[in-house]
Amino acid sequence: MIMYNEFIELMNRSDWDEQGLQQMIYYCLEDLNFHSLNYVFIACTYGTYEEIKKAAEIMLEHEKAGHALPNNMAWQREHLGKYVDQLFKEEVNV
Repeated sequence: MIMYNEFIELMNRSDWDEQGLQQMIYYCLEDLNFHSLNYVFIACTYGTYEEIKKAAEIMLEHEKAGHALPNNMAWQREHLGKYVDQLFKEEVNV
C-alpha cells in the first residue's frame, strides 16, 4: 500500500491544499480497488444530489452482486467521468 504511506505523509504536512488531498484520496481508493466508493467520493466532491444518490445506489448494488454491473459502470463513466477529469485537470505535486 504505497499510496497509504504517501497519504499519511501528506496529512502530516502543513502546506497541503484541498485538490492535492482529494487527488491522494482518489489514488488511495483506486489502490485499494474501491472503484465504486471512489465514484461516490467524486460525486460528493463535484456532483449534484442526484448523482450522489445514484453513485451510492450503484455502490450498494455492486456490493450486493459482488461485482460491478456493466450498465452501472457505463453510467459512472458517462456521468461522473467528467469530474475525475476535473480533479486531475491540474496535477498537484504531493
